[in-house]
Amino acid sequence: MVWNMMINWLLFKEAISTDPIVQSYIDRINKLNSIYEGEKVPFCYPGTYLDDDLKEFIGELIRKNFNLIGAHTHSEKGEGGFEDVQAMERWAVRWISNLMGDQTADGYFAGGGTEGNIMGMWIAREYLKHNNQAQEKKDFHITAIVPETIHYSVLKAFDMLGIIDWVFVKNDSDLLIDMDDLRKIIDNKSTNGTTSFIIVGTSGICISGGNDPITEISDMIDEYKSKEDSPDFYFHVDAAFAGFTVPFLTNDVQIGFRNKNVFSMVLDGHKMGLIPYPSGIFMCRKGFQEYVTRDVHYIRGGHDDTISGSRSAIGPVSAWYMFHKYGFEGYQKLAQDCITHRDILKKMLTERNIHGVRILKCDPYVNFMPVIIDIKDGKIPEKIEEEELYPYHMRSDKFMIDGKEEYVYKVCVMRHTFMKNGQHTLEHFTNFINDIENIVNSNWHQ
Repeated sequence: MVWNMMINWLLFKEAISTDPIVQSYIDRINKLNSIYEGEKVPFCYPGTYLDDDLKEFIGELIRKNFNLIGAHTHSEKGEGGFEDVQAMERWAVRWISNLMGDQTADGYFAGGGTEGNIMGMWIAREYLKHNNQAQEKKDFHITAIVPETIHYSVLKAFDMLGIIDWVFVKNDSDLLIDMDDLRKIIDNKSTNGTTSFIIVGTSGICISGGNDPITEISDMIDEYKSKEDSPDFYFHVDAAFAGFTVPFLTNDVQIGFRNKNVFSMVLDGHKMGLIPYPSGIFMCRKGFQEYVTRDVHYIRGGHDDTISGSRSAIGPVSAWYMFHKYGFEGYQKLAQDCITHRDILKKMLTERNIHGVRILKCDPYVNFMPVIIDIKDGKIPEKIEEEELYPYHMRSDKFMIDGKEEYVYKVCVMRHTFMKNGQHTLEHFTNFINDIENIVNSNWHQ
């Protein structure tokens, strides 16, 4: 086995130099299939195909190999030679942070929402530690409170950062944070020694698409702060999906910095932002990244306050281009188109009245349709998921709803589910519903 591995490595020890061999590798890459452009397309993935015109510059951007090391919203002095792309990232971050209610926010393009959530938790820990020391308190204990629907990356952050006291707050029947339970946890933990709380809410919950009551939580924090001997708070919002839908569709739901106690948040540009992977956008209040900054004397600017350090410019420059191209109205139209077609799919599926299929509450500003599909034991058997329904890539998670454990499937209506060859179509919806109906009819509780 080891010998075979050595032989395989030796085959590639010499550089590939002959044109036919080089071309064969290029051909193989060019023949990779896009799952978003087949006869049947995924109804779970929150990504989609990108605009054709990105091809006009991404190749050259890769060749020039810019490095965006560090963050550039709080200083215009970064590593030398990359000033133009640093300025593009700075503009892109400020464009989206202004939409979130704070044009002065700091931030950077991270390696996806996962890195953004880890960054938020890192700053939260250091901010709360700093505040405790500044107030000269003898005791210091952090409790993190997260919903049962939280993205796994937040729990990953707790492991990495040594935040060992974290608890789930209950969800209500719509899979949103239960405010009464949140208050109970804060009161109980405060009585038992917690001095500082990290609270994480979600806008565009991974399975249901719902929006936690961000404004209510921010207002509740104000209530606690008005009391004597109040605990300290840090509130982070994971808006990886809905950050590119809610602010473009309504002013009635505020998910970002217009809530004064939201200190940091993350959006994913590679979802509804139509920007290449990975394009997480981390943002925080001005100056908050200083809590985690590190002096780095061998780079111009002298410090780094990101997790990633060296970073590609592909996401930020693509965002600079797309934000100029689409503008507010373009993203608003995209989001509304997806919501409209989500509602069409919901109507079509409801009218079929398929046994065991039940649609849960859909958020009016997020293009998700959470659905229960009970073929056997409350879910779709794995064999069916991996065979007959494989092209749709159905994904679910388990939650307590009205006292009952339910498997909830994530249906995400992205543009590839209702567009084909540049034209609107209901073909993918019809195929999806027909396949669900046929499988339920032939397999239900067998």
